[in-house]
Amino acid sequence: MTTPEPKKDQARAESPRAKIIAGSQLVPDLKAHRSIAATSRFHWLGVSVLNPMDVVAIGGISFPRYNGEPAVDEVGKTRFVPTRGAIVPLTRAHLERIADYLAHSVVRFHEAPRSDGARRKGHEVKIPRDSTGRNHARYTHQQWDEPMADYVFLQLCDDQEHPDRGSHEPPAVSETGIEMT
Repeated sequence: MTTPEPKKDQARAESPRAKIIAGSQLVPDLKAHRSIAATSRFHWLGVSVLNPMDVVAIGGISFPRYNGEPAVDEVGKTRFVPTRGAIVPLTRAHLERIADYLAHSVVRFHEAPRSDGARRKGHEVKIPRDSTGRNHARYTHQQWDEPMADYVFLQLCDDQEHPDRGSHEPPAVSETGIEMT
């Protein structure tokens, strides 16, 4: 007489190496985050056309130069049309992180400003801070370092029900400041 073989699922469950994470543990608790959504406001943000980077992550938020909007052309094909920046819901905590980040960031250009006003090559430099929050001595200002705030924009959308991008190149954060909402 032969003993029946255990089912595969039973053998897996009895195995000391097998660990199953319940599906309910893989789903975020959205109710716990509802207060964040309720206090966020839509902002139009991005990098200026003169920023040497196409996208910059500031305080955990992506500031893109362009974003793609789907549009159907005359033959029925979906294409992505580039649009300036992005529309993003931000909380006051996001805005505070962005302000702190910008206060300690520069664009390090690799060349002098161009007479034709064209975009220069460069990269982002984060000014390190010590444990007290002061700028650390490891940062050395270079000849063509300029504030990151001169090369990004952030505007509160006038219409919060139907947020939209503006129709022109918006002024830099260094000119407008950040409206804390």
